[in-house]
Amino acid sequence: MAAGELTAMLAALLGGRVRPGEPLARHTSLRIGGPADVLVQPDTPEELAAVVRAAAAHDVALTVLGGGSNLLVGDRGIRVWW
Repeated sequence: MAAGELTAMLAALLGGRVRPGEPLARHTSLRIGGPADVLVQPDTPEELAAVVRAAAAHDVALTVLGGGSNLLVGDRGIRVWW
Protein backbone atom coordinates (compact mmCIF):
# COMPACT_ATOMS: atom_id res chain seq x y z
CA MET A 1 0.00 0.00 0.00
CA ALA A 2 1.36 3.42 -0.91
CA ALA A 3 1.81 6.15 1.71
CA GLY A 4 -1.10 8.12 0.29
CA GLU A 5 -3.37 5.10 0.49
CA LEU A 6 -2.48 4.45 4.12
CA THR A 7 -3.07 8.12 4.95
CA ALA A 8 -6.43 8.00 3.15
CA MET A 9 -7.40 4.84 5.04
CA LEU A 10 -6.56 6.48 8.38
CA ALA A 11 -8.42 9.65 7.35
CA ALA A 12 -11.51 7.55 6.61
CA LEU A 13 -11.27 6.20 10.16
CA LEU A 14 -10.36 9.43 11.98
CA GLY A 15 -11.47 12.23 9.67
CA GLY A 16 -9.77 15.56 10.31
CA ARG A 17 -7.59 14.05 13.02
CA VAL A 18 -5.17 12.86 10.32
CA ARG A 19 -2.98 15.75 9.21
CA PRO A 20 -0.21 15.26 6.64
CA GLY A 21 2.64 17.76 7.04
CA GLU A 22 1.30 19.13 10.33
CA PRO A 23 3.79 21.51 12.04
CA LEU A 24 4.63 19.95 15.39
CA ALA A 25 5.25 23.39 16.90
CA ARG A 26 1.45 23.54 17.26
CA HIS A 27 1.56 20.47 19.51
CA THR A 28 4.54 21.01 21.84
CA SER A 29 4.69 23.07 25.00
CA LEU A 30 7.81 24.91 23.80
CA ARG A 31 6.15 25.69 20.42
CA ILE A 32 9.06 24.47 18.32
CA GLY A 33 9.28 21.73 15.72
CA GLY A 34 8.98 21.07 12.04
CA PRO A 35 6.37 18.94 10.30
CA ALA A 36 5.35 15.37 10.94
CA ASP A 37 4.96 13.28 7.81
CA VAL A 38 1.47 12.55 9.13
CA LEU A 39 0.06 13.53 12.52
CA VAL A 40 -2.66 11.15 13.71
CA GLN A 41 -4.74 11.96 16.79
CA PRO A 42 -6.86 9.01 17.90
CA ASP A 43 -9.38 9.74 20.66
CA THR A 44 -10.08 6.25 21.99
CA PRO A 45 -8.02 3.17 22.81
CA GLU A 46 -9.78 1.40 19.95
CA GLU A 47 -8.77 4.09 17.45
CA LEU A 48 -5.19 3.98 18.74
CA ALA A 49 -5.14 0.20 18.35
CA ALA A 50 -6.42 0.51 14.77
CA VAL A 51 -3.68 3.05 13.93
CA VAL A 52 -0.98 0.84 15.47
CA ARG A 53 -2.25 -2.22 13.57
CA ALA A 54 -2.37 -0.31 10.27
CA ALA A 55 1.15 1.07 10.76
CA ALA A 56 2.54 -2.34 11.70
CA ALA A 57 0.85 -4.02 8.76
CA HIS A 58 2.54 -1.54 6.40
CA ASP A 59 5.93 -1.34 8.14
CA VAL A 60 5.45 2.31 9.05
CA ALA A 61 7.26 3.61 12.13
CA LEU A 62 5.30 5.44 14.81
CA THR A 63 6.43 8.13 17.20
CA VAL A 64 4.11 8.68 20.16
CA LEU A 65 4.13 12.28 21.35
CA GLY A 66 1.76 12.19 24.31
CA GLY A 67 0.85 15.70 25.40
CA GLY A 68 3.91 17.32 23.83
CA SER A 69 5.28 18.61 27.13
CA ASN A 70 9.04 19.02 27.38
CA LEU A 71 9.45 17.68 23.87
CA LEU A 72 12.03 19.08 21.46
CA VAL A 73 11.37 18.48 17.76
CA GLY A 74 13.90 19.65 15.19
CA ASP A 75 13.05 21.98 12.32
CA ARG A 76 13.07 19.00 9.96
CA GLY A 77 10.23 17.42 11.95
CA ILE A 78 9.67 13.73 12.48
CA ARG A 79 10.20 11.47 9.48
CA VAL A 80 8.43 8.22 8.70
CA TRP A 81 10.03 5.84 6.24
CA TRP A 82 7.28 4.65 3.89
